[in-house]
Amino acid sequence: YPFVIAASADKPYATMEELAAQSTDNPQILGHFGSFLLPKALRPHVATFYALARATDDGRRPLPAPPPPPVPTAPPDRRVRLQDPTEVLFRLADAAHDIGEVVFVDPEAGLLEVIVGEQPGVGQLTASVDAFDGDGVPVAFTLEPLGVTPAPRIDTVVRELMALVRAADATRGGGSVR
Repeated sequence: YPFVIAASADKPYATMEELAAQSTDNPQILGHFGSFLLPKALRPHVATFYALARATDDGRRPLPAPPPPPVPTAPPDRRVRLQDPTEVLFRLADAAHDIGEVVFVDPEAGLLEVIVGEQPGVGQLTASVDAFDGDGVPVAFTLEPLGVTPAPRIDTVVRELMALVRAADATRGGGSVR
């Protein structure tokens, strides 16, 4: 919201930055319809305002679009030797029941989501299964924290999941996972 700060001409500040700096050593109070606020408390909001103003040329142009996310590629040791991405997804989902709660499986999109960890350090593991590329089926993993403390380490969770898939493959026979 637009706002105006009115002060007498003898004050040593003319901008929000100067007012915030002045209030560090000489406390000031801003009044707003009977409520009072220390300018020091406004600093983070003022900094955000000025950053947005600079990024948008004072509102004359839109915010720049964020860069696109990197396209995940699976290194060779994260490739599943099967040729059917749907079969890979279902094998991952079967094993994922042993490491957490499977909350989403979409064979068409090649996505699997699993809640892993213990409260308060839980996270959502997402597996993205790509198409067979001649060398195997690449699987990319991400882990987003959901709790108030850090989620389990992604490398630990993925190693455990892949060990479970390999163990199931050993008893099942057929295609395998590296």
